[in-house]
Order: sequence, then C-alpha cells, then structure tokens
Amino acid sequence: RPWRRVIARGVNVAAAPLLADALTALATLKAKDALPAVQKRLNSKDAEVRAKAIDAVVRLGGADAVESINRR
Repeated sequence: RPWRRVIARGVNVAAAPLLADALTALATLKAKDALPAVQKRLNSKDAEVRAKAIDAVVRLGGADAVESINRR
C-alpha cells in the first residue's frame, strides 16, 4: 500500500506537510489498518504531524485509541 511508504519514512522539514496530509487522508478514508503506523507518528518532532496523528488516531481507533495518545 502506498501510504505505508509515506508514513514509514523519516520526516524532514520538507516532507512534514505531505505526511500531515497523508495522515488526514488515512483518517478520512477510515483506513483502520493504518492505525499502528499512524500511532508511531504521535512522537513526531513536527507539531503539525503530531496534531494530525492525534486526530487520525481518534478518528480511526475511537475511544480505545485514546489510551495510546495518553501514553505519549
């Protein structure tokens, strides 16, 4: 799946907006299989990526996923 390449790669300053958009797209598409990869982005150095990851985790995983946000 193409999203795996985008989510799995390290993020540099130039790629952060692309990654943030990809996280939003995954949440919009309800790509629940992407949840583990999205959760890894909760620790991103980029604030926008972290914010989009939080939103995506909540949208993809619901209440059960909120715990993964609280642990970060």
